[in-house]
Amino acid sequence: MKKYLQNYFSPRLSFLAKTITATFCAIIIFSSSTKAQVPANISINVKNAKLSDAVKTVSRQAKMQFFYNADQLDKNPRITVSLRNKSLNVVLSALLNGTDITFVIDKEVVIFKTKAVSSSGSPSLSQKKIRLTGKITDNKNNAMPGVSIQ
Repeated sequence: MKKYLQNYFSPRLSFLAKTITATFCAIIIFSSSTKAQVPANISINVKNAKLSDAVKTVSRQAKMQFFYNADQLDKNPRITVSLRNKSLNVVLSALLNGTDITFVIDKEVVIFKTKAVSSSGSPSLSQKKIRLTGKITDNKNNAMPGVSIQ
């Protein structure tokens, strides 16, 4: 039985198993390091600029997707901001200071939204959750199996 196992697990098979394991580990390490990360150093210098223009400047440096309504942003007064090598959170907080707009960073997406106003008249960050149902279809109106929205 012992000889059978030694022949079964030949040196070639052992080498192949080690190679596959090393390759698998390398893939996991490199894929986790290439996930989107919030950029650490954002610099902005704008004077009397529209808020939407300042957000565009930040989005180019951040290399992330930004979702916002430009008209909603531009309802706010023009801004003057000068920051060097600051985090994305710090820069966006400075841009939105004194406005009724807030932001959420989710993975590689920045979403701007209006702060909800509570019954006391002060801004509140609470949200109502709604349930959305339906089906996802392709361009031929056929249901797409296994597709979901989160």
